[in-house]
Amino acid sequence: AVAKLVMASPWFAGIDGERVVRPGTVARIQYRYDSEGRVLESRTYISASWYGELVEAAREEARWDAASRTLTRKYFQFGAPPRGSTNGPAKRLMRYDSRSREIETTTFDARDSLWADSDGGAIIRREFDIHERCVTGRNFDAQGRPARSSNLCPVERREFDPYGQALRLRLEDETGAP
Repeated sequence: AVAKLVMASPWFAGIDGERVVRPGTVARIQYRYDSEGRVLESRTYISASWYGELVEAAREEARWDAASRTLTRKYFQFGAPPRGSTNGPAKRLMRYDSRSREIETTTFDARDSLWADSDGGAIIRREFDIHERCVTGRNFDAQGRPARSSNLCPVERREFDPYGQALRLRLEDETGAP
């Protein structure tokens, strides 16, 4: 695995000419790659003081299959509520069909329980047409029931014209009613 510094925060010289970084800003992001060049881990550091003391703020880990499809992503955030509480899932699990289309995404909290976002969605299942377009998305809550809220419908259907342009998005309940 190769580690690589990808981004460093802009800095400026203080009154005495010393390098200064604004506290609380992202100061560095480092990536670790596998032998295929896929990102296995990213670490984000923020500056803890004006003089460049760095603190790890977040980490993301990814697992890949042989076809370079993301199988899981785990998220860690330090100095904030645990991931999977109010600030996003701790882990995403992706499933693919034989044509490498992402047919399901499931989100989990830090205890590996299903985690629902603020709209109530924890699982998304997708269906595709012969042209690789997602034509149906089904949303489920953390109990596996059709998810619904003011911003989320249990079923989203998309229609396309012969040229592939989206024509219509139809939002339905679990019975097919609009």
